[in-house]
Amino acid sequence: MRGRSLEEAPGSLQKNNTIPPRGYSRAGYNLLLAILGLLLLSIIFAQQIKIGPGKAGAFTSQSLAAEIAIKSYYAYGKWYSAVPMSSWQKQQIEHLRNTQLKVALQEFRKSAAANPSVTELRRLLIIEYPGNRPEVIKRLASPSSGASSAEIDMWKAVYLSSGSLSKDKVADFKARIDGLNLGWYGHLALEGLYQRGGLKAKAAAERSAAEQAAAHMLARVVGLAALIGMAGIFGFGLLFWYMAQSRSGSLPQPLAYRFPPEVQSLASGYLLEAFVVYIALTIAIQVFAAVPLRFILSAVPSQNTTVYAVVLVYFLSGILAFLFLRYRIKIGGLSWEMLGLTSYNLQKDILWGVGGYAASLPLVFVAGMISQYLTRFVQTPENPIIPLFMESGTAAGRVMLLLLATVAAPFFEELFFRGALFNSFRARWGLAAGIVLSSMVFGLLHPLPLGFLPIFALALVLSTLAYRRGSLIPGMVTHALNNAVAFAMLIALAGW
Repeated sequence: MRGRSLEEAPGSLQKNNTIPPRGYSRAGYNLLLAILGLLLLSIIFAQQIKIGPGKAGAFTSQSLAAEIAIKSYYAYGKWYSAVPMSSWQKQQIEHLRNTQLKVALQEFRKSAAANPSVTELRRLLIIEYPGNRPEVIKRLASPSSGASSAEIDMWKAVYLSSGSLSKDKVADFKARIDGLNLGWYGHLALEGLYQRGGLKAKAAAERSAAEQAAAHMLARVVGLAALIGMAGIFGFGLLFWYMAQSRSGSLPQPLAYRFPPEVQSLASGYLLEAFVVYIALTIAIQVFAAVPLRFILSAVPSQNTTVYAVVLVYFLSGILAFLFLRYRIKIGGLSWEMLGLTSYNLQKDILWGVGGYAASLPLVFVAGMISQYLTRFVQTPENPIIPLFMESGTAAGRVMLLLLATVAAPFFEELFFRGALFNSFRARWGLAAGIVLSSMVFGLLHPLPLGFLPIFALALVLSTLAYRRGSLIPGMVTHALNNAVAFAMLIALAGW
C-alpha cells in the first residue's frame, strides 16, 4: 500500500483513457444480481440444513455455555473457601454455585442430545449427578460413540462400583484418563478416581487444581469483558461526535473514489462480477475440494486435519477470486484505487480503524440484544470458527485459525464486500443503497437469524469507513480487531 497526500484524493484523478467507451448492460447486471440471490439462498439453505442433530464431535454454543457455567461453579468454590464471608454471603454464593451447576448440566445434556459425541458424553458423565450416570455410561457404550470397552469398564469402576480400587487399578486408570485428553475435565475425573481409591489428599489436590484453573478462566473473561465495555463506552462517545459533526457539516470531504460517468456503469458491472465469482468459488471449492483436501491431509499425522482443510479452502477461493478481480480491473481500465486498496495516510487510516471498532461495539451490542429477543424461539446455526477452535487439538491449529480470522478474513472480505460489492452498488444506485445493500449481503452470509443484525450493524460501520477514508485499511483494522477480540474471548474461556 502506498501513502499519498490528501491533495491526491481519487476525486481529482484525471480521466482514464484506457476505459472502454461502452458501459455494462442493465440486463447483464440484473442477471448477476439474480445469480447472487440464488447463491445467497443456497448458503442460507445449507446453514439451515445443519440445524438439528449435527456431526459427532461438533462443539456448539450450548457446549460453550456449559463450559462457562461449570467453570464458574468451581471458581466460586475456590473463592468460597479462600475469602472470609458472613453466613448470609456464603448462602448467596452457594445458591449461585448451585444455579451454575444446574445450568451446566442442562446445557451439556442438550448438547449431548444434539451431538452425542464421545467428547460431549465424557464431559457430561464427569459432571453429572451420581444417579444419572448409569444412563450416560449406557449412551457412551453405544457403538456410535466410539468409546472402547476398556474405557467403559473404567467409568463403571470409578462411578458405579461400591468397592474401593486397588493401587494398581488407580495407576492404570490414571494413565488411561491422561490419554483421553480431557483437558480441564481431567482434574474432575481424577478426583473421582482418587476418591474411589481412598486417596483423599490426591482427590483434594485435583479438585483444588480444577478450582484454581476455573478461577483463572473467570478472571480472564471478566477482565476482557471489562476492557470491551470501556471500549464500548468510548465508542459511544465517538458515535455521538461523528453524528454531531455530520449534522453540522464539519467533517472533511469523503476520500472515496468519485466514479465519473464513463466509469460508473462499467465499474459497477465488473465489480459485481468479481464478487459473484468470489461467492461462487467459495461454495464450489467447499463442495468439491473440501473432501479431497481432507483426504490428502489425513495422510499427515495431525489433530488439525479439519482446521487445515478449512484454511486451505478459504485461501484457495480467496486467491482465485482475487486473480479474477485483477483480470477484470486490467481489461476494464479500472484501478485498485477505485476499490480503496490504497492509503492516503496510513497512520490516520489505522486510527480510524481502531475508532471504528470502538464505535461498532455499542451498535453491535444493541443489535445483538434485539436479535436475541426476536429470535429467542428460533434455532441458529453455529459460527464455524467456534467448534473448529474448541476442537483443534494443538496450538498450531489455533494459530492457523487466528491467522485466518485476523489476517486472511479481514483482507479478502473487506476487498470483496466493501471494495467490490459496496462500490458496485454505490456506482449503480448511490451511497445509501451501497452501504445498506452490501451490509445486508454481509449479514446474510453469517449464521441466521441470530447473526444477521449484529453483523449488519458492523458492516454499516465498515462501509462508512471505506467511504470516508477512501481506503479499505480502516475496515481491515476494524474487522481484524473484531475477530481478534472474539478469538481472545474463546482463549479466555477455553485456555490456549
